[in-house]
Amino acid sequence: MKDVIVSLRISRVHGMLTEYVRRLSASGIEVAIDPASGQSFGIGEKLQGIRSTVDRFAGYELLVLSDGWDVMFYGTKKLLMEKVPRDKVLWAAEKNCWPDAGMVRHIPDRGPWRFVNGGLLAGTPNAFLEMCDRIEAHPIYNPALVDQGFMNFLLAQNETFFEIDMKTNLFFCLHLGYDELEFKNGRPFNSLYRTFPLFVHANGHWPTEELQHKYRESLTWVHRGF
Repeated sequence: MKDVIVSLRISRVHGMLTEYVRRLSASGIEVAIDPASGQSFGIGEKLQGIRSTVDRFAGYELLVLSDGWDVMFYGTKKLLMEKVPRDKVLWAAEKNCWPDAGMVRHIPDRGPWRFVNGGLLAGTPNAFLEMCDRIEAHPIYNPALVDQGFMNFLLAQNETFFEIDMKTNLFFCLHLGYDELEFKNGRPFNSLYRTFPLFVHANGHWPTEELQHKYRESLTWVHRGF
């Protein structure tokens, strides 16, 4: 069995995709790039894509499903293997309750990153398939619903068959999170939770000058010997 692969679905090469793939490959992480017809947020299409990816990469221990053009990787394969859960699928978490801000009052307050982001997911092939089965069997499942909206509804129902990365241990979504984002020796650092996420998701905004500035400054301090 192979160890881990990051699967990207993209409609075109732009943004930070080339650098993202370069960083993953330089860390010894296998990358698969599949064409996508366009941006779609339907939960039904999301699950169909997950099942297709799992079928293709069933021989891997771990899978990471990722957006392509607005994500960057800072880490190693060893750290990635350590941080991906084996029992459930981990979704990225964000501070913004999209697409329905009215859901905020129904979702328990578990900290600022308590809403689902669908741009980054990680787990084992079996965990992905089990999650898809549970979602499709849910009483209110409708394939036309927006993926993040439906998953936020599940959070409001306290469903526990999946997890979101509420403390940004693996994934860090930048929207509304720049105050907590620091870099230590070139590694992203969440100053609130004191975690070192490996993937930074800019939520549709590259280039991000503030992120790049903080990253370069952290390398400058290293080069000065501090």
